[in-house]
Amino acid sequence: AVVEKAEVLTKQYPDTFIIWNILGVSAVQIDMRDQAIEAFKKVISLKPDYAEAHYNIGVVYEDQGKLKEAIEAYKKSILINPNSAEVFTNLGNALQNCGSLAEAIDAYNKAISLNPHFADNYNNMGNALQTYGKLDEAIDAYKKAISLKPDYAEAYNNMGNTLKDKGKLDEAIEAYHN
Repeated sequence: AVVEKAEVLTKQYPDTFIIWNILGVSAVQIDMRDQAIEAFKKVISLKPDYAEAHYNIGVVYEDQGKLKEAIEAYKKSILINPNSAEVFTNLGNALQNCGSLAEAIDAYNKAISLNPHFADNYNNMGNALQTYGKLDEAIDAYKKAISLKPDYAEAYNNMGNTLKDKGKLDEAIEAYHN
């Protein structure tokens, strides 16, 4: 229903970027990804300096597995608004998923500097570090995630896997039990 109403409004007010953004966000929520991309492209054409539109289109691209496009969109969003931890987190995830681990670690570090209380950033950082072969640093990142969110099962599991990789089986088992 929201998508239909937004479509009507885009016809009435075709140059109002925020309505196009609402259409895009609404389309994402009902899995109309292609329509969402078109709406976000329209937002960007109307207001190129609207960081949220670049971020939103990046999220859709990432969901579609178009990591190169997602990374490009996130970087454009960051150029406009360099203070969004959420955008740096998503950039880090996309970079990690395409194997750019050093860049992913940089993005996670920036996300952490902007929002040091978000446990997922430390868990993501740990995953990148673990894949990069920096096991001690990965364990430290997982410990920080757990300190922020003591019931963080995924971080315990990831820490257990990293401890197992280091040959610390007793500590790994303990992490798995938490």
